[in-house]
Amino acid sequence: MNWFVYNRMLIPDKAPHEEIDLTGVEEKLKKSNALMARYTANFDCGYETQWWYVIKDDKMDLTQIKSKYRREVISGINNTNVKIINKEIYYNEMFELFSIVMGQRPQHKGKDMEVIFNNSLIQSNKNIDIWGVFLKESDKLVSYAVIDKYEEYVSFSEFFFNDAYLKYKISNALVYTLSKYYLNDESKRYVCDGERSINHPTNIQSYLIRTFGFRKAYCELRVIYRNRFIHLIVRVLYLFKSLIFKFKDMSVFSRNLYSLLKQEEIQRSFN
Repeated sequence: MNWFVYNRMLIPDKAPHEEIDLTGVEEKLKKSNALMARYTANFDCGYETQWWYVIKDDKMDLTQIKSKYRREVISGINNTNVKIINKEIYYNEMFELFSIVMGQRPQHKGKDMEVIFNNSLIQSNKNIDIWGVFLKESDKLVSYAVIDKYEEYVSFSEFFFNDAYLKYKISNALVYTLSKYYLNDESKRYVCDGERSINHPTNIQSYLIRTFGFRKAYCELRVIYRNRFIHLIVRVLYLFKSLIFKFKDMSVFSRNLYSLLKQEEIQRSFN
């Protein structure tokens, strides 16, 4: 089974619902620069846990959306054209939008946006769809999404919205169109917006649950540390968890330390 390194973690290249084969994972850890291997088990277990994926596994039905949100979806559809686009043809428009969104994030100030942009596309799953949202009145690209496609499901990899155009309900039009296309037209088993976020919590998951009927598919988080020394360091730091959590927003380092210990806390909840 293939594993890949992400944020110094070894992650299995498997669908959330597939069983993970741990054969040889310790050896892969030693050969990589990862500090730990992280994976999930017991997907969609049916009872509440501290770890989850946000998914939708039923058909998208506009009539089942609450009236308030249904009006927003209809407004978005009336204001926009949502379609699959070619990244070579729309490279400049996508990069402009990417730069606007990423430029608002402090961690990217002073960095080469085009390098980050190109890397984000290269690192995506090779089998991807890119969807663009265009205003009908101007044909301007105001949002795009990168969708990782797999045999049984798709994953919402990245969303980019120009905040200046949110009043046109562009997010409602995009999510509705994506869900309808992959669930209704392509009959995928589910669409997924990823795992619970620790380091960069956003409102997108609660938005999907509240507006479009997504749900939390609860599962278990498992972590294997590279060696006993790293595990010992985590155990010692965990003794000061309350203090570290209190000052988590002081710096990038403190935020990363918080994420490490929060992950350990979640993992311990399953023991």
